[in-house]
Amino acid sequence: MGTTSFHLVKHIQSVIRASGPVSVARFMQECLTNPVAGYYVQSSPFEGYGDFTTAPERGQLFGEMLGVWAAAEAQNNRLFESKAPIQFVELGAGSGHLMNDVLRVVNRLAPATFTDLTVQIVEAGNILRKKQQEILAEVVHKFNIKVDWKRHIDEIDPFDGYTFAFANEYFDALPVHQFQFTEHGWRERMVDIIPNDKNDSDSHPLRFVLSPEPTLHVELFSKLPFYSKADVGTVAEVSFDTLSDVSRLNNVLRSSSKGGSAIICDYGYKTMGGDTLRAFKDHKQVHVFDFIGESDVTCDVNFGYLMYQALAKDKVSCEGMFTQSEFLNGLGIETRANMLIKNASTQKEAKSIQEQKLFLTSNDIMGNKFKVLLLKASSIINDSQRQQQKPI
Repeated sequence: MGTTSFHLVKHIQSVIRASGPVSVARFMQECLTNPVAGYYVQSSPFEGYGDFTTAPERGQLFGEMLGVWAAAEAQNNRLFESKAPIQFVELGAGSGHLMNDVLRVVNRLAPATFTDLTVQIVEAGNILRKKQQEILAEVVHKFNIKVDWKRHIDEIDPFDGYTFAFANEYFDALPVHQFQFTEHGWRERMVDIIPNDKNDSDSHPLRFVLSPEPTLHVELFSKLPFYSKADVGTVAEVSFDTLSDVSRLNNVLRSSSKGGSAIICDYGYKTMGGDTLRAFKDHKQVHVFDFIGESDVTCDVNFGYLMYQALAKDKVSCEGMFTQSEFLNGLGIETRANMLIKNASTQKEAKSIQEQKLFLTSNDIMGNKFKVLLLKASSIINDSQRQQQKPI
């Protein structure tokens, strides 16, 4: 256990001693975004010096395919004919490679898009912001694109034009509440300290317990679909922060005068996923109570709830939900990969591109584990409201 982990564990233990066991969501929040010792606050977690690998970090193919999607959507919505201003919004831009690749491809396939384009990136971490600025510097300068950074999605103002929103591996990092079905009904899974008589040097510093009575979040959970009936021992997960941010994302699309489209990519499941809480350090899975603040803590995304929440808003439709393999193959990733391989200057480069494609589309790696949700929204703003409309 490093110094950071030691101090964060002591902080969490003191919170528990003062007010009782904390929710799994609160535990995740402390691990990832504690302002002093949180994982995302103190480190840059990506490949080469981090703990996990996202699709854009593997190479250009993934970002290019999302650029193809955006260019096709612009064409289908006749944005070039209307000459409507366009904004790209990315939630949690990682190292910045995804947006960089999207911008390159959109410029090549739909250069008219760049006549009036702005980019908004939602990123709370200062270290990641700095990395994104470095990666995007060349393309921003080359195409004279204005890029603004926001700390929260609520800071994005209504837009006079069309919005494209990208959320790749964003929702998996949001805090999740866990619930377990018992003989007495649903109870919330909590994080507690180890009793003194059971504590030893080899044990973890914290443990899981169940709430003796239904908590407020159990009451909220019971109103959602999918889990009205369950066997004793069944574990369910809900991220209420995810539900809130999906609503906020919808509001960003709906408060654009021409409407908008969103693409959400993440590892997850459609309805029931069980206990998916886990942690990663140095590209290996570790126990969630080891390396607290020094490992990435994550849960699979419940896409059933994503869609449920998204469609709860007026003027929002689901354009489809796919496995990542289905989506990328439908966009022509095979053709693009073969073109890049043909033009590769070395065998090593060609092999790398082939490995990228397999990493993204093979069902035993990302192809089936990752899901893609496409949303589209019509504007709720008419011409007379456009200037004074505030975020919903």
